[in-house]
Amino acid sequence: MKYFLLFLTIVLAAFLQAVVVNFNFLLILVLFCAVALLPAIALAVAFISGVVLDLILGGTLGLSSLGFVLPIFLLLLYRQRFSFQNHFIVGIFAAIAYLAFALLTHRVLNLFEGTVLVILVVLFRVIWPSVFRPTQEQRIVR
Repeated sequence: MKYFLLFLTIVLAAFLQAVVVNFNFLLILVLFCAVALLPAIALAVAFISGVVLDLILGGTLGLSSLGFVLPIFLLLLYRQRFSFQNHFIVGIFAAIAYLAFALLTHRVLNLFEGTVLVILVVLFRVIWPSVFRPTQEQRIVR
């Protein structure tokens, strides 16, 4: 049930991003999932988000998926070396993910969008610190 709600959130964020406001809501959702969920689920969310965004926008199928999966993979790869309890580290990784997504998908870099995205990810980290603590299941996987 929670995965169905996550999928509905992905579709709603992609629709909102494509039709209403040209702001990268999906990248915020994907970054939040990458830091809060298991690595396999986070990569699946990144891939599905990219496919849904490409279907709604009518772009090249898979380009947004590559733009989401590659930065998230790098974030998960370095998750062992850096502590995501530090807000500064979370902000740096969010900025790197935004830059990688924009460069991979050939989108224009928007300083305002990038700044707001980093602030929102760090704000989510501050508001819900319990989400970012690894669960027993995540400790076993690592």
